Amino acid sequence: MGCSLVKYQFLIELKYLKKSESKKLTKTMELATQQVNRYLQKPEISELESLKSYAVVFVGKKGHFTLVD
Repeated sequence: MGCSLVKYQFLIELKYLKKSESKKLTKTMELATQQVNRYLQKPEISELESLKSYAVVFVGKKGHFTLVD
């Protein structure tokens, strides 16, 4: 069997809110995005090639996400 190369690596910051906390979605997404950006500043992470970074917030069972550059 041959060795396959990794095409992408993923960094995901995951947050959860109860449905009753749905008004906090925008602020929570901002916080998750800020956290991803802090991770991306770390040398061991910033050196990774083909890294896809996402902030994900679940409100109940519904997920909301944004790609973080």
